This record gives sequence, structure tokens and C-alpha cells, in this order.
Amino acid sequence: MLRRYFWDDWMELKDYTKFPTLDDYVRVKIESEFGTTSWEEAEKRCVQTVLSNHVPYSKEIFGPYPELLKPYLENPKYKMIYENGKIIGRDES
Repeated sequence: MLRRYFWDDWMELKDYTKFPTLDDYVRVKIESEFGTTSWEEAEKRCVQTVLSNHVPYSKEIFGPYPELLKPYLENPKYKMIYENGKIIGRDES
């Protein structure tokens, strides 16, 4: 997710001399964007940033899920991790 977060900016920049790879660009940008030089910490903060506007599903608000989604909901690939009502990460196990 961290790489995807910076992908568009890196592609638009087109400075392959200064940033020959996406990872080179990400290493420089994580400090100004997420306030850390740690790749692992930046990944956590990126997930928090990206998911901060997501609204948790509520049957009362949105109605029932379509039957087509039932197999995917019974065994989700990712699960959001909440703390004090806010998304702090995701579980990929």
C-alpha cells in the first residue's frame, strides 16, 4: 500500500535520474509525508491515512449485503484492525 500511495507522484515526476526506482522515491518521501524514516512505521501510518475516511459497514444504514458477496464476506482476505473506533491497520492472515 505504501508503494501504491506514492506511485502516481513518482510517475508524474519522471525524474529517473534522482529517483530511478519507486523505492528510491518512497524512501525520500516518507519522512515529509509520514514524519518517519522507518519504512515499517510509514507503512502503518499510510494504512491509517488511506483508511481514515472509510466508513464501517452498518446494515442499518446501508441495508443487507448482496448475496453475490456472501462467499467473500464469510472468508475475507483482509480484516481491519480498530482501536478506539479508528482503523489502525489491517490483518492479512
